[in-house]
Amino acid sequence: MRPSFALLLSAFLFWGPGAKSLWAEESPFAPEDHCLAYRATKKMFLLADVAVYGKSCEVQARMEVQDAQVRFLVSAPVTSLDSGSRMRDNSVQEILRAEEHPDLKFTSAWLPEKQVREVAREEGRLEVNGVLEVAGKFYGMIFDLQVEPQSGYALITGVKETRFSALELVVPQVIGGVVAKPGDELQIHLHLRTDRISGF
Repeated sequence: MRPSFALLLSAFLFWGPGAKSLWAEESPFAPEDHCLAYRATKKMFLLADVAVYGKSCEVQARMEVQDAQVRFLVSAPVTSLDSGSRMRDNSVQEILRAEEHPDLKFTSAWLPEKQVREVAREEGRLEVNGVLEVAGKFYGMIFDLQVEPQSGYALITGVKETRFSALELVVPQVIGGVVAKPGDELQIHLHLRTDRISGF
């Protein structure tokens, strides 16, 4: 059976707004952002690969200090993820079970406070190990972060490569994958400011 025009149109509306060619990459962040984002891919009509970003700037972050050690706690409401398509965002909320688990959360392992503050002052890289909570499940994760001093704060950026399957998330296909077939690749992008991290 051929896909109906209505189904093809709805697929275009679902993956069209905010979807970009993989060859036209650009950052989802403005320089002043304190945000996180995801990047996923889809193959459209068995031909074109497109990338989709969903972004949240409702990020809550704090640093806890204990015995010359620090750890970071970062969270964002699932409902705040904005990809430019309400239909797509509603689907993401279902996939992430937002009603039962409203927040994405990351809790880092403890790090030497001196090391963290030196990197924030002088620029450098920081490897942060921790636990990501997604849809009520917990996954060990390591972020390789770049820390760059700015005027009055330091900017923390990084991209974590993972997979939907690694997070036990199932993304639906459209018409058996003929119209839209999801890729398994998933990126988590961070763009955080230390002046927006309480306790820093």
